[in-house]
Amino acid sequence: VPFYNYGGTIGLAQGTFALNSSALFNGGFLNGSGAVSFNNGLQNNQTLSANGITLSLNGAWVNAGTINATNAVLNLGGTFTLSTLGTFNTSGVVEYLTGTFNNTGTALLLGSSVGSWIMNGGTITGGTVTTTNGAALLVGSGGGTLNAVTVNGTLDVGDSYYNGSGVVLSVLNGLTL
Repeated sequence: VPFYNYGGTIGLAQGTFALNSSALFNGGFLNGSGAVSFNNGLQNNQTLSANGITLSLNGAWVNAGTINATNAVLNLGGTFTLSTLGTFNTSGVVEYLTGTFNNTGTALLLGSSVGSWIMNGGTITGGTVTTTNGAALLVGSGGGTLNAVTVNGTLDVGDSYYNGSGVVLSVLNGLTL
């Protein structure tokens, strides 16, 4: 059964709200201190605001609008591209790459509006990742894979974010720094 939200608010005091069917958002707010998981995709067409929550995007998802996140945790899972990533504006947000980002033939800019990405089991395939304004591509305890990627800027493998041993970055088909 699909879930539709046409501009309403989902408030969570705590706990988890998991949607295991497809979801359509035409604007709306996700507020609170809990977690919202879109496990079978999300189609966001307008502005989705996530404040103080953990937002997990899994499955095949498309952000054709804007996601504004403040003081939140974003888990970018599933499989997505730069065009389906859409517009993200973040402030005080921790962003984990847990899925597969197909960046072939495109360039991802991590900077003032998107912030740093922490690879936590995620994969980036192809293209260029450029970091500016203090943002970085970080590899956390869950590791990550870079497959034929060029990184212009800061690539931090376990030093700043996860200060410990055992962080693994797998490189396939070359890495250009």
